[in-house]
Amino acid sequence: MISTNTENLQIRTVTWTPKPGVLFTLPETSVHLSRTITCAVRDPAFRGLAVTGYRASLDPKLATLSIDGTAEAVHVTAERLQGSFDGMCLTYRQGNTLLQAYSWDDLPASGIDLVAFHPSQTKRYEGRLVVTASLSDGTTEQATYTLCIFQDWTAGSLRLREEIHARCYPQE
Repeated sequence: MISTNTENLQIRTVTWTPKPGVLFTLPETSVHLSRTITCAVRDPAFRGLAVTGYRASLDPKLATLSIDGTAEAVHVTAERLQGSFDGMCLTYRQGNTLLQAYSWDDLPASGIDLVAFHPSQTKRYEGRLVVTASLSDGTTEQATYTLCIFQDWTAGSLRLREEIHARCYPQE
């Protein structure tokens, strides 16, 4: 990418690593996600030009991802992507009453029978990550990345089995 510094009419070369575009396309079952984004600036007229810091914004936001801008880079991390999709519904019986929960964490720890699990019908998350590098001359450079997560419903199925097993065979 070539940018023009209009104040001095100089051309500087900006290299983003990785190149702007798709940062990742992963299933919701992915774990230990870690991506780093950096920018290098080459400015023949001003050899001392350097990146002094980074910031980033993701739209729409996603609770499973951590995005941190530091002086050295932008770090996109997640221990796991499970839970990236809203809209699931759990029906459970507590005594003679049928109740609903909309996340695994909303289920009572004990004293219930799971009756039904309806996974999110959302098939794909696509976010737009805008990364801004601040430069030592007070200017900025930006790059845009796409983050894609697709639903394969395996994570919900595995969690349902875990929940049923924990209730049928409680640890003592």
